[in-house]
Amino acid sequence: MRVRAILFVPLLFALVAASAPGPGPTPAPPPSTTHIYRAAPDDNETFALLLLEAVHWVEEIYVRPVSQVELLESALTAVYESARRVTPRDLHQRIERAVKKSTPADSSDTPPPGLMPVLAPRRAHFGDEKPLLDAIRAVRTELGPAESLGFDPLVVGLQAMLHSLDPYSGVLTSKEDRRAAGFAPLREGYGLEVPDEEGDRVCIRDVLLGSPAQKAGIKAGDEIVGLCDSDGRERKVKESLNLLNGRVSLRKPQLGASALPEPISITYRRPGEKVDRRATLEWQRFRPETVFGTKRRDDNSWSYWIDGANKIAHVRIGNVVESTPDDLSDILGGLRRDGMRGLILDLRGCPGGALDGSRRTAELFLGDGTIATVEYRNLPQDVFRSTSDEKDNAYPIVVLINEDSTGGAEMIAAALQDHHRALLIGQRTHGKGNVQKLRNLGPVGLKVTSGVLLRPNGKPLHRFPDSKDSDPWGVQPDPGHEFRLSAEARIALRTWWEQQTLRPGSSSRRLPLDDPLLDVQRNAAVETLTEMLQRNDRAQSK
Repeated sequence: MRVRAILFVPLLFALVAASAPGPGPTPAPPPSTTHIYRAAPDDNETFALLLLEAVHWVEEIYVRPVSQVELLESALTAVYESARRVTPRDLHQRIERAVKKSTPADSSDTPPPGLMPVLAPRRAHFGDEKPLLDAIRAVRTELGPAESLGFDPLVVGLQAMLHSLDPYSGVLTSKEDRRAAGFAPLREGYGLEVPDEEGDRVCIRDVLLGSPAQKAGIKAGDEIVGLCDSDGRERKVKESLNLLNGRVSLRKPQLGASALPEPISITYRRPGEKVDRRATLEWQRFRPETVFGTKRRDDNSWSYWIDGANKIAHVRIGNVVESTPDDLSDILGGLRRDGMRGLILDLRGCPGGALDGSRRTAELFLGDGTIATVEYRNLPQDVFRSTSDEKDNAYPIVVLINEDSTGGAEMIAAALQDHHRALLIGQRTHGKGNVQKLRNLGPVGLKVTSGVLLRPNGKPLHRFPDSKDSDPWGVQPDPGHEFRLSAEARIALRTWWEQQTLRPGSSSRRLPLDDPLLDVQRNAAVETLTEMLQRNDRAQSK
């Protein structure tokens, strides 16, 4: 069974929850599963069964000990509140009594005749927990049918229950799952993401970097007001959402199945502008960019030099996916062939991503040693190691970090810092060093923190809700190299880099970061690298 783990965003759903993504090693086996036997349920019974399935799964795999009583109380209280009903004062006691009366049976029990099997992560079937199921079902029955409530009680209860664990555990909808599919190495289409629902307006939600839409200068927030096919025939925009999202292609049947999809012409309106814009988009197969440089060349490729005279390169990392280390390896190889003497590795704003992609990215810069360790509550540790095989790491590195550096970015920065491979400049990182497991549960998916990352020196990267500033979490800049920005300056800098990344290579529009002095943290990194290179030159001349 396919299993995966994530650091910040879900990549794929599996029937049973996940560990390490992609072709890498599996950090942890899935929880044990047995068959639950029950008759065909009504809505109230389904609610009770699915909620209790979630409780048992969370109780088994969450990184910290949790109790059934606390989990169920959080879920059922939220359902009462959403229904605008007064939560019973004795709810805690009712759940506690039901839990005590419920005794899991031996998993070897045979099913009663005439009942159907349902897969669930449980050591025993729920027939032995009838008092607890009855208590949950009674609450659901008291509230009445879902259509009269105006919300889905199961989703509301699960959201409250998982959010009570930590900010990163939660419920995933199918829409979020589709957006997560954007992290696949190769995509086909135009590179647009628009809402699936038909509304009064169709506004672009996201533009994939390196896509036809990005090359045409289209941005998130632009509103599509017109759509034509290659013959100029107008199409209704709302009826073409799948086409715009790249899920279906525009093909002419008379040209045969092997013909390339047709281009489309869109008319779009940018907020604050009175004149509509137009663009023709070719259907392409492309790999969304996750590694960026300083500015784009005319062909939309990246230049990575920030100081050509001293051969200092600046490489920025976005979402870390399974293809990121391969792309980065190719870029570093080209820079070394062109004489690179120093590297600024920019992890500011990097949200992390795939565990295996983050591990292999860190490994590009390291010799023999530990990259990170995943620590679980009930399972052995998983230790990720690096080797020194065929690596040219003779150049100095400065890593830029800030509080938007998250997950895999923190793992990379910590590994380079602990192995004295790089100097870190900037601000303390976010503190999201958790590994999560995913599981389908009825109509929704769950993501739950199942482990935490330890850096090579053994200290934790994850910041729990009760962690203090004085506790070890996240990654700190090296002593003497903290470079803090105000919240306003950090937001402005992030916006400028987004503009720089989205601007197509064919555009001559001037942007703030065309003046390199505006990024003061990067300026500090350039100065530090220049001094390091000068010291190296003096040492070699002696």
